[in-house]
Amino acid sequence: MSMKKIIKLNESDLLRIIKSVISEQGLGRRIPSDFEQDIIPRVRVINIQKKLKELGYDLGSSGPNRDGIDGVYGRQTKLAVRNFQIKNKLNPDGIVGPITAKILGVNPLLGGLSQDQQKKAEFKLWPGLKNEYKNQITKKDLENGKLPEIQHKGCGGFLNQISSKDISRNAWTSYYYGPGTRVYSAFDQLDSDQYLPILNKIIERPGKKIEDKIKDKQDTDENKQLRKIVQSLNGYPSKNLQLGDRVGIFYEPSKRYELALVQGKTAANLGKPTFNTHTGIVGAIDETGKPIVFHSIDGQEIADPADDLKIVWVKR
Repeated sequence: MSMKKIIKLNESDLLRIIKSVISEQGLGRRIPSDFEQDIIPRVRVINIQKKLKELGYDLGSSGPNRDGIDGVYGRQTKLAVRNFQIKNKLNPDGIVGPITAKILGVNPLLGGLSQDQQKKAEFKLWPGLKNEYKNQITKKDLENGKLPEIQHKGCGGFLNQISSKDISRNAWTSYYYGPGTRVYSAFDQLDSDQYLPILNKIIERPGKKIEDKIKDKQDTDENKQLRKIVQSLNGYPSKNLQLGDRVGIFYEPSKRYELALVQGKTAANLGKPTFNTHTGIVGAIDETGKPIVFHSIDGQEIADPADDLKIVWVKR
């Protein structure tokens, strides 16, 4: 009499087996786990979604503009990637690895480098990093866009924690008073006639404190108008960045454009319309000469290729 053995597998066991089979078949493609999907830099996903949208692929109606561009690598985005791969006669796995990324014209997602590419990839780190932090950074960190965690407060505080010198307070004071010479500012392109009327509408809202006027106002007409203004500005060419450059970033996943505008009120009243910005530093350059910006969003330490970001001011 024959006996059958029943083996129960949970989802993580099954995923591990699939990865093992793919590895044994020599496909050289990592499958991001659910955890890894969570730490994929949103700006990288947004750039992929923008490219797909330009090519006419349906991404649904999520995101601030209801066009599917939301920075989330979800079912609709994966389906669009698969359709793109089918059209271009690629393996339709829904993963933007190095081959798909090259044809699409974007950077690969987390884990997108093949083993051979990982062995060849070398990164030059900024000498101004604290040695204890520099020693924690691996090639895998930079390839995955995820830096080692460190306790800090705010984007400027993160830069101070990883730097051997005190280089930052926050993005606002760094633009005006921080160390270094400003070599570029997109604020020169701003039109006060566009900017100030939006500011006045926000100030006229009910509420004593400015925080009350902008709280939970992410989908207002003013915020949408500001987003369009920001998107129209020319960013600094990433190829011209150098190690240690301090940069101001209009971070695409952010919805806090009204806050950024109000924080620029003083400068606007002086006839110099500006926005507050997110900030980072060119912490590494890869072997191809591509600058990598180190920054922190909502307590998450990120390493983004500079050409994935809109750099709006540079201090050197």
